[in-house]
Amino acid sequence: MESRGWIDPQEHARQEYRRGRRHAYESLVPMRTALIATDVVPFFAETDPYTARDAATTGLRVLMGADANAARRDREHNAALSTIYRSFGDVRTTDEVLDLIKHCPN
Repeated sequence: MESRGWIDPQEHARQEYRRGRRHAYESLVPMRTALIATDVVPFFAETDPYTARDAATTGLRVLMGADANAARRDREHNAALSTIYRSFGDVRTTDEVLDLIKHCPN
């Protein structure tokens, strides 16, 4: 099984089984997507009043680049990305996000 770095391969397989596909979103819808890159993932995902979770509750698709975000410690970074992936958004590598943008309908 492929290692994603920020998520345990077994958890990734569990989420893929639950969703019926690898990622939450198959395509990008520009007017309905919150693309997030930040230097303090745990804060932005959970604590800040304008969080990724709030974006999801308003109907926006939350998409985070796993390698475009940071935290003080790897453990915090991985935990925040896993929470977003499991709960309300999608986490992909920057290359995967750029590929989505490239194939986005205008």
